[in-house]
Amino acid sequence: MFIKNQKGAANLISYFLYIFISLIVLGTIVSMVQGTITQNEEKYQFDEMINNINLISNTFDNVAKARFSAREVTIFNPDVLEVDCNSNLIKGEIKYSQNIKSEFNINDVNIINVSNRLYFTKSINNSDINIDCNLTSFNKGKVKYVFKYSDYNFITNKIIISIDLLDFNKSTT
Repeated sequence: MFIKNQKGAANLISYFLYIFISLIVLGTIVSMVQGTITQNEEKYQFDEMINNINLISNTFDNVAKARFSAREVTIFNPDVLEVDCNSNLIKGEIKYSQNIKSEFNINDVNIINVSNRLYFTKSINNSDINIDCNLTSFNKGKVKYVFKYSDYNFITNKIIISIDLLDFNKSTT
């Protein structure tokens, strides 16, 4: 009778050991998958930021060339995206934890890596453009904007371009 109880205890201990090992294996697999998902999400945000900065720059150029026009643009902003209307710069910022160079350029977009944050800047090359400073920060997420010819400044000989929010149900933060 005593031997039978010891055999049952050994089986019970081995079952708990199997469960413990399977939980460790499952945890390792989940953490690897989670790391892959995070890397893919960061890569997607990186690509979207480059595309959006180039889209904004090209839209400014197109509106300036086709005076008295407006262009509707859909922008997906993953984190921080803004236009510095005083220095004619387009700026962006995202969280990025992967190993990457500290400073580099892609498609005339200067990218700087500082403490798991990537900072993007691109100069608006068209010297005939003056940006209206009413809306300079783009909302997070997918939002539609209208870039339009607003006025012409005869003193500075520059085109004034304004950016208006087209999705009125979203805030203008």
